[in-house]
Amino acid sequence: MDLIFELHSGVVCTSCGTKLFGLFDYHGKPIANYEKYVQDLQAGVNDEFVCSLCEDHIQSWQNYHKLSVPYDVTWTLADIIGSDIQQCEHCMSIEMPFIVDTGIIGRSVGEYLHEAHVPDELVPAFVDLVLCKCGYGREPANGNNPEAGIFKQTDEVFTHRDFLLSFDGKSFSQFAKKYNVTLFEDDLLDFKNHLKKSPLFGSDHPVGITIYKILEEHFKHENYTVVKQGEQTLYRGRAHDSLAKQFEYHQLGAAPLGKSSHGRYNAIGVPVFYAADQKEAIPYELRPKYNQSIDIGTFQITKKEFKLFDIGHFDSHFIGFFNEITLDESNYKESYLLPNFIGACCNKIGYDGVVYKGVHEGTSKIPYTNYALFNMEIELDLTPSAKVETYDLTFNISMQKREVKKNLEHHF
Repeated sequence: MDLIFELHSGVVCTSCGTKLFGLFDYHGKPIANYEKYVQDLQAGVNDEFVCSLCEDHIQSWQNYHKLSVPYDVTWTLADIIGSDIQQCEHCMSIEMPFIVDTGIIGRSVGEYLHEAHVPDELVPAFVDLVLCKCGYGREPANGNNPEAGIFKQTDEVFTHRDFLLSFDGKSFSQFAKKYNVTLFEDDLLDFKNHLKKSPLFGSDHPVGITIYKILEEHFKHENYTVVKQGEQTLYRGRAHDSLAKQFEYHQLGAAPLGKSSHGRYNAIGVPVFYAADQKEAIPYELRPKYNQSIDIGTFQITKKEFKLFDIGHFDSHFIGFFNEITLDESNYKESYLLPNFIGACCNKIGYDGVVYKGVHEGTSKIPYTNYALFNMEIELDLTPSAKVETYDLTFNISMQKREVKKNLEHHF
Protein backbone atom coordinates (compact mmCIF):
# COMPACT_ATOMS: atom_id res chain seq x y z
CA MET A 1 0.00 0.00 0.00
CA ASP A 2 1.44 3.36 -1.07
CA LEU A 3 -0.34 5.28 1.65
CA ILE A 4 1.23 8.64 0.94
CA PHE A 5 -0.02 8.49 -2.66
CA GLU A 6 -3.46 7.13 -1.76
CA LEU A 7 -4.06 9.90 0.78
CA HIS A 8 -2.89 12.51 -1.69
CA SER A 9 -5.34 11.37 -4.34
CA GLY A 10 -7.74 8.60 -3.43
CA VAL A 11 -11.08 7.62 -1.91
CA VAL A 12 -11.89 5.69 1.27
CA CYS A 13 -15.05 4.08 2.54
CA THR A 14 -16.70 5.44 5.69
CA SER A 15 -15.35 2.58 7.83
CA CYS A 16 -11.74 3.21 6.83
CA GLY A 17 -12.33 6.94 6.99
CA THR A 18 -13.42 6.70 10.63
CA LYS A 19 -10.22 4.86 11.55
CA LEU A 20 -8.00 7.10 9.46
CA PHE A 21 -9.48 10.34 10.75
CA GLY A 22 -9.36 9.00 14.29
CA LEU A 23 -5.61 8.38 13.91
CA PHE A 24 -5.00 11.94 12.71
CA ASP A 25 -7.19 13.27 15.55
CA TYR A 26 -5.41 11.20 18.20
CA HIS A 27 -2.03 12.61 17.23
CA GLY A 28 -3.27 16.20 17.07
CA LYS A 29 -3.44 16.61 13.29
CA PRO A 30 -7.18 16.50 12.41
CA ILE A 31 -8.05 16.46 8.72
CA ALA A 32 -11.72 15.40 8.56
CA ASN A 33 -13.06 18.90 9.22
CA TYR A 34 -11.09 20.51 6.39
CA GLU A 35 -12.66 20.33 2.94
CA LYS A 36 -9.30 20.93 1.27
CA TYR A 37 -8.22 17.58 2.75
CA VAL A 38 -11.48 15.58 2.81
CA GLN A 39 -14.69 15.82 0.79
CA ASP A 40 -17.70 13.85 2.05
CA LEU A 41 -19.54 12.45 -0.97
CA GLN A 42 -22.11 9.85 -1.99
CA ALA A 43 -21.66 7.39 -4.83
CA GLY A 44 -24.05 7.80 -7.72
CA VAL A 45 -25.86 5.02 -9.57
CA ASN A 46 -23.16 4.75 -12.22
CA ASP A 47 -20.16 5.42 -10.00
CA GLU A 48 -17.59 2.70 -9.42
CA PHE A 49 -15.11 3.27 -6.60
CA VAL A 50 -12.76 1.05 -4.65
CA CYS A 51 -11.56 2.06 -1.19
CA SER A 52 -7.87 2.93 -1.36
CA LEU A 53 -7.24 1.32 2.03
CA CYS A 54 -9.35 -1.82 2.38
CA GLU A 55 -10.00 -2.23 -1.39
CA ASP A 56 -13.71 -2.91 -0.83
CA HIS A 57 -16.08 -1.73 -3.56
CA ILE A 58 -18.14 1.34 -2.75
CA GLN A 59 -21.71 0.67 -3.88
CA SER A 60 -24.25 3.07 -5.33
CA TRP A 61 -25.66 5.55 -2.83
CA GLN A 62 -23.01 4.67 -0.26
CA ASN A 63 -21.16 7.50 1.42
CA TYR A 64 -17.42 7.80 0.90
CA HIS A 65 -14.58 10.31 1.32
CA LYS A 66 -12.43 11.81 -1.40
CA LEU A 67 -8.96 12.60 -0.08
CA SER A 68 -6.50 15.33 -1.03
CA VAL A 69 -4.05 15.16 1.87
CA PRO A 70 -0.69 16.82 1.03
CA TYR A 71 2.37 14.65 1.33
CA ASP A 72 3.91 16.81 4.02
CA VAL A 73 0.80 16.42 6.20
CA THR A 74 1.05 12.63 6.01
CA TRP A 75 4.79 12.75 6.63
CA THR A 76 4.18 14.95 9.66
CA LEU A 77 1.76 12.40 11.07
CA ALA A 78 4.26 9.58 10.43
CA ASP A 79 6.99 11.62 12.13
CA ILE A 80 4.77 12.20 15.16
CA ILE A 81 3.89 8.51 15.37
CA GLY A 82 7.54 7.50 15.07
CA SER A 83 8.94 10.29 17.24
CA ASP A 84 9.67 7.97 20.17
CA ILE A 85 11.85 5.61 18.11
CA GLN A 86 15.32 6.40 19.47
CA GLN A 87 17.28 3.44 18.11
CA CYS A 88 16.63 0.48 15.83
CA GLU A 89 18.30 -2.84 15.13
CA HIS A 90 19.93 -1.31 12.06
CA CYS A 91 21.90 1.29 14.01
CA MET A 92 22.28 -0.05 17.56
CA SER A 93 25.17 -2.38 16.77
CA ILE A 94 27.15 0.56 15.43
CA GLU A 95 26.06 3.46 17.63
CA MET A 96 25.09 1.69 20.85
CA PRO A 97 26.70 -1.76 20.96
CA PHE A 98 26.26 -1.93 24.74
CA ILE A 99 22.48 -2.33 24.38
CA VAL A 100 22.94 -6.08 24.22
CA ASP A 101 24.81 -6.06 27.54
CA THR A 102 22.28 -4.03 29.50
CA GLY A 103 19.06 -5.98 29.16
CA ILE A 104 17.22 -3.20 27.33
CA ILE A 105 14.21 -4.71 25.60
CA GLY A 106 12.65 -3.11 22.55
CA ARG A 107 9.64 -4.11 20.51
CA SER A 108 8.84 -4.84 16.86
CA VAL A 109 7.83 -1.98 14.58
CA GLY A 110 4.40 -3.58 14.29
CA GLU A 111 3.99 -3.64 18.07
CA TYR A 112 5.23 -0.07 18.30
CA LEU A 113 2.60 1.11 15.80
CA HIS A 114 -0.18 -0.74 17.62
CA GLU A 115 0.87 1.05 20.82
CA ALA A 116 0.67 4.32 18.87
CA HIS A 117 -3.02 3.53 18.12
CA VAL A 118 -2.45 2.82 14.44
CA PRO A 119 -5.39 0.65 13.19
CA ASP A 120 -4.53 -2.81 11.90
CA GLU A 121 -5.43 -1.83 8.33
CA LEU A 122 -2.91 1.03 8.41
CA VAL A 123 -0.01 -0.72 10.15
CA PRO A 124 1.60 -2.03 6.92
CA ALA A 125 1.48 1.46 5.42
CA PHE A 126 3.00 3.25 8.41
CA VAL A 127 5.73 0.61 8.66
CA ASP A 128 6.88 2.05 5.34
CA LEU A 129 6.74 5.64 6.62
CA VAL A 130 8.25 5.72 10.12
CA LEU A 131 11.84 6.81 10.69
CA CYS A 132 14.46 6.02 13.30
CA LYS A 133 16.57 8.85 14.74
CA CYS A 134 19.52 7.37 12.82
CA GLY A 135 17.70 8.07 9.53
CA TYR A 136 16.78 4.48 8.71
CA GLY A 137 13.28 4.08 7.29
CA ARG A 138 10.93 5.48 4.65
CA GLU A 139 13.49 5.29 1.84
CA PRO A 140 14.78 2.13 0.10
CA ALA A 141 18.50 1.59 -0.19
CA ASN A 142 20.06 2.74 -3.44
CA GLY A 143 23.45 3.47 -4.95
CA ASN A 144 23.62 6.93 -3.40
CA ASN A 145 22.44 5.79 0.01
CA PRO A 146 23.23 2.09 0.57
CA GLU A 147 22.61 2.41 4.33
CA ALA A 148 18.97 3.42 3.83
CA GLY A 149 16.09 0.98 4.05
CA ILE A 150 12.41 0.55 4.82
CA PHE A 151 11.37 -1.14 8.05
CA LYS A 152 9.71 -4.54 8.20
CA GLN A 153 7.03 -5.14 10.82
CA THR A 154 9.34 -7.55 12.64
CA ASP A 155 12.29 -5.14 12.86
CA GLU A 156 13.13 -4.20 16.44
CA VAL A 157 13.06 -0.61 17.67
CA PHE A 158 13.90 1.00 21.01
CA THR A 159 12.00 3.93 22.47
CA HIS A 160 12.93 6.73 24.85
CA ARG A 161 10.92 4.91 27.52
CA ASP A 162 12.91 1.71 26.96
CA PHE A 163 16.12 3.55 27.86
CA LEU A 164 14.69 5.47 30.80
CA LEU A 165 12.64 2.69 32.34
CA SER A 166 14.21 -0.52 31.12
CA PHE A 167 14.99 -3.22 33.61
CA ASP A 168 14.76 -6.95 33.90
CA GLY A 169 11.75 -7.17 36.19
CA LYS A 170 11.61 -10.95 35.94
CA SER A 171 15.17 -11.31 37.22
CA PHE A 172 14.53 -8.97 40.11
CA SER A 173 11.36 -10.86 41.00
CA GLN A 174 13.39 -14.08 41.07
CA PHE A 175 15.97 -12.39 43.25
CA ALA A 176 13.20 -11.38 45.67
CA LYS A 177 12.01 -14.99 45.90
CA LYS A 178 15.37 -15.95 47.38
CA TYR A 179 14.21 -14.08 50.47
CA ASN A 180 10.62 -15.38 50.35
CA VAL A 181 9.27 -12.15 48.91
CA THR A 182 6.81 -12.06 46.01
CA LEU A 183 7.19 -9.06 43.75
CA PHE A 184 5.57 -8.79 40.33
CA GLU A 185 6.93 -6.92 37.34
CA ASP A 186 3.84 -4.70 37.20
CA ASP A 187 4.51 -3.72 40.81
CA LEU A 188 8.00 -2.57 39.87
CA LEU A 189 6.69 -0.50 36.97
CA ASP A 190 4.12 1.09 39.25
CA PHE A 191 6.90 1.96 41.69
CA LYS A 192 8.93 3.57 38.92
CA ASN A 193 5.98 5.77 38.04
CA HIS A 194 5.62 6.65 41.72
CA LEU A 195 9.27 7.74 41.87
CA LYS A 196 8.76 10.01 38.86
CA LYS A 197 6.01 11.84 40.74
CA SER A 198 7.46 11.63 44.26
CA PRO A 199 11.20 10.87 44.08
CA LEU A 200 11.79 11.70 47.75
CA PHE A 201 9.07 9.39 49.05
CA GLY A 202 10.07 6.00 47.66
CA SER A 203 9.84 4.48 51.14
CA ASP A 204 6.15 5.45 51.29
CA HIS A 205 5.31 3.06 48.47
CA PRO A 206 4.68 -0.63 49.29
CA VAL A 207 7.17 -1.74 46.63
CA GLY A 208 9.77 0.68 48.00
CA ILE A 209 9.34 -0.84 51.45
CA THR A 210 9.65 -4.32 49.95
CA ILE A 211 12.81 -3.47 48.00
CA TYR A 212 14.41 -2.11 51.16
CA LYS A 213 13.59 -5.33 53.05
CA ILE A 214 15.04 -7.46 50.24
CA LEU A 215 18.28 -5.50 50.19
CA GLU A 216 18.41 -5.65 53.97
CA GLU A 217 17.96 -9.42 53.96
CA HIS A 218 20.67 -9.69 51.31
CA PHE A 219 22.99 -7.79 53.65
CA LYS A 220 22.02 -9.77 56.77
CA HIS A 221 22.77 -13.02 54.93
CA GLU A 222 26.24 -11.58 54.18
CA ASN A 223 25.71 -12.00 50.46
CA TYR A 224 27.52 -8.77 49.78
CA THR A 225 30.84 -8.63 47.95
CA VAL A 226 33.84 -7.92 50.18
CA VAL A 227 36.87 -6.01 48.91
CA LYS A 228 39.63 -5.87 51.49
CA GLN A 229 42.40 -3.39 52.12
CA GLY A 230 45.00 -3.35 49.33
CA GLU A 231 43.07 -5.75 47.10
CA GLN A 232 41.85 -3.28 44.51
CA THR A 233 43.23 -0.22 42.74
CA LEU A 234 40.62 2.32 41.70
CA TYR A 235 40.79 5.16 39.19
CA ARG A 236 38.80 8.34 39.20
CA GLY A 237 38.98 11.20 36.73
CA ARG A 238 37.74 14.70 36.02
CA ALA A 239 37.62 16.57 32.75
CA HIS A 240 38.72 20.18 32.39
CA ASP A 241 39.68 22.72 29.75
CA SER A 242 42.96 21.72 28.15
CA LEU A 243 44.64 24.94 29.29
CA ALA A 244 43.35 24.73 32.87
CA LYS A 245 45.49 23.83 35.87
CA GLN A 246 45.77 20.16 36.86
CA PHE A 247 43.45 19.02 39.65
CA GLU A 248 44.85 18.15 43.06
CA TYR A 249 43.99 14.84 44.70
CA HIS A 250 41.53 16.42 47.12
CA GLN A 251 39.67 17.76 44.07
CA LEU A 252 39.26 14.26 42.66
CA GLY A 253 37.19 13.02 45.57
CA ALA A 254 33.40 12.97 45.68
CA ALA A 255 31.81 16.41 45.37
CA PRO A 256 31.13 18.10 48.73
CA LEU A 257 27.75 17.70 50.37
CA GLY A 258 25.21 19.83 48.56
CA LYS A 259 27.43 20.31 45.48
CA SER A 260 27.12 17.06 43.55
CA SER A 261 25.10 16.78 40.37
CA HIS A 262 22.45 14.12 39.79
CA GLY A 263 24.25 10.78 39.48
CA ARG A 264 23.29 7.17 38.96
CA TYR A 265 23.37 6.31 42.64
CA ASN A 266 23.07 9.70 44.24
CA ALA A 267 20.40 12.37 44.37
CA ILE A 268 21.39 15.96 43.68
CA GLY A 269 23.68 17.19 46.46
CA VAL A 270 24.47 13.74 47.89
CA PRO A 271 28.18 12.86 47.52
CA VAL A 272 29.12 9.48 46.03
CA PHE A 273 32.62 8.48 44.93
CA TYR A 274 32.45 6.99 41.42
CA ALA A 275 35.49 5.06 40.19
CA ALA A 276 36.54 2.30 37.81
CA ASP A 277 39.05 -0.54 38.10
CA GLN A 278 40.61 0.24 34.69
CA LYS A 279 42.30 3.56 33.90
CA GLU A 280 41.51 3.22 30.18
CA ALA A 281 37.77 3.19 30.94
CA ILE A 282 37.75 6.68 32.46
CA PRO A 283 37.37 8.64 29.17
CA TYR A 284 34.33 6.55 28.24
CA GLU A 285 32.74 7.25 31.60
CA LEU A 286 33.50 10.99 31.54
CA ARG A 287 32.72 11.56 27.84
CA PRO A 288 34.85 14.75 27.68
CA LYS A 289 34.43 17.40 25.01
CA TYR A 290 36.93 17.83 22.18
CA ASN A 291 38.65 20.80 23.87
CA GLN A 292 39.11 19.07 27.22
CA SER A 293 41.79 16.99 28.90
CA ILE A 294 41.26 14.58 31.77
CA ASP A 295 43.08 14.20 35.08
CA ILE A 296 43.14 10.69 36.55
CA GLY A 297 43.91 9.84 40.13
CA THR A 298 44.93 6.40 41.40
CA PHE A 299 43.57 5.20 44.74
CA GLN A 300 44.19 2.22 47.00
CA ILE A 301 41.60 0.95 49.47
CA THR A 302 42.90 1.55 52.98
CA LYS A 303 39.75 0.78 54.94
CA LYS A 304 39.87 -2.77 56.30
CA GLU A 305 37.11 -3.89 53.98
CA PHE A 306 34.32 -2.63 51.76
CA LYS A 307 30.95 -4.39 51.79
CA LEU A 308 29.46 -3.84 48.37
CA PHE A 309 26.13 -4.61 46.75
CA ASP A 310 27.32 -6.45 43.64
CA ILE A 311 24.61 -6.13 41.03
CA GLY A 312 26.02 -8.59 38.53
CA HIS A 313 27.24 -11.12 41.11
CA PHE A 314 23.87 -12.55 42.03
CA ASP A 315 22.21 -12.12 38.63
CA SER A 316 24.11 -11.04 35.53
CA HIS A 317 20.84 -10.14 33.79
CA PHE A 318 19.97 -7.74 36.58
CA ILE A 319 22.25 -5.05 35.17
CA GLY A 320 19.43 -3.53 33.16
CA PHE A 321 17.55 -2.70 36.34
CA PHE A 322 20.40 -0.36 37.23
CA ASN A 323 20.78 0.87 33.67
CA GLU A 324 23.14 3.85 33.46
CA ILE A 325 22.45 4.56 29.81
CA THR A 326 20.44 7.75 29.49
CA LEU A 327 19.31 9.92 26.62
CA ASP A 328 18.40 12.62 29.12
CA GLU A 329 21.05 15.34 29.25
CA SER A 330 19.19 17.54 31.75
CA ASN A 331 20.42 18.21 35.29
CA TYR A 332 17.59 16.08 36.67
CA LYS A 333 17.43 12.61 35.12
CA GLU A 334 14.38 10.38 35.47
CA SER A 335 16.47 7.37 34.49
CA TYR A 336 18.46 7.76 37.73
CA LEU A 337 15.48 7.79 40.12
CA LEU A 338 15.33 4.06 40.72
CA PRO A 339 19.12 3.63 41.11
CA ASN A 340 19.02 6.65 43.44
CA PHE A 341 16.52 4.85 45.64
CA ILE A 342 18.59 1.67 45.58
CA GLY A 343 21.70 3.63 46.50
CA ALA A 344 19.93 5.38 49.39
CA CYS A 345 18.66 2.03 50.69
CA CYS A 346 22.10 0.40 50.46
CA ASN A 347 23.72 3.35 52.22
CA LYS A 348 21.25 3.21 55.10
CA ILE A 349 21.45 -0.58 55.42
CA GLY A 350 25.23 -0.55 55.78
CA TYR A 351 26.67 -1.29 52.37
CA ASP A 352 29.78 0.72 51.57
CA GLY A 353 28.72 1.07 47.96
CA VAL A 354 27.52 -0.57 44.77
CA VAL A 355 29.69 -2.42 42.28
CA TYR A 356 28.48 -2.95 38.73
CA LYS A 357 29.72 -3.89 35.29
CA GLY A 358 30.88 -1.01 33.11
CA VAL A 359 28.21 -0.65 30.47
CA HIS A 360 30.55 1.09 28.02
CA GLU A 361 32.50 -2.13 27.54
CA GLY A 362 30.97 -2.56 24.10
CA THR A 363 32.19 0.86 23.00
CA SER A 364 35.54 0.87 24.78
CA LYS A 365 36.37 -2.81 24.12
CA ILE A 366 37.72 -2.78 27.68
CA PRO A 367 36.24 -5.10 30.31
CA TYR A 368 35.95 -3.09 33.50
CA THR A 369 33.94 -2.65 36.69
CA ASN A 370 32.45 0.52 38.14
CA TYR A 371 32.25 1.38 41.84
CA ALA A 372 29.83 3.81 43.47
CA LEU A 373 31.10 4.26 47.05
CA PHE A 374 29.28 5.96 49.91
CA ASN A 375 30.76 8.16 52.66
CA MET A 376 34.33 7.87 51.40
CA GLU A 377 37.11 10.07 52.78
CA ILE A 378 40.40 10.56 50.96
CA GLU A 379 43.41 9.53 53.10
CA LEU A 380 41.12 7.56 55.42
CA ASP A 381 39.11 5.10 53.32
CA LEU A 382 41.00 5.65 50.07
CA THR A 383 44.62 6.74 49.73
CA PRO A 384 46.25 8.25 46.64
CA SER A 385 48.97 5.89 45.43
CA ALA A 386 50.50 7.86 42.55
CA LYS A 387 50.66 11.34 41.14
CA VAL A 388 47.65 12.76 39.34
CA GLU A 389 48.14 12.17 35.62
CA THR A 390 46.85 14.44 32.87
CA TYR A 391 45.83 13.02 29.49
CA ASP A 392 45.13 14.83 26.25
CA LEU A 393 42.58 13.14 24.05
CA THR A 394 42.46 12.36 20.35
CA PHE A 395 39.07 12.09 18.67
CA ASN A 396 38.65 10.20 15.42
CA ILE A 397 35.79 11.57 13.33
CA SER A 398 34.52 9.89 10.19
CA MET A 399 31.90 11.19 7.77
CA GLN A 400 29.53 9.35 5.50
CA LYS A 401 27.27 11.29 3.20
CA ARG A 402 23.56 10.55 3.57
CA GLU A 403 21.13 11.54 0.86
CA VAL A 404 18.12 13.43 2.19
CA LYS A 405 14.86 12.39 0.63
CA LYS A 406 13.20 15.16 -1.34
CA ASN A 407 9.54 16.09 -1.03
CA LEU A 408 7.51 13.76 -3.22
CA GLU A 409 5.35 16.66 -4.39
CA HIS A 410 8.15 17.51 -6.83
CA HIS A 411 7.81 14.10 -8.48
CA PHE A 412 4.08 14.11 -9.29
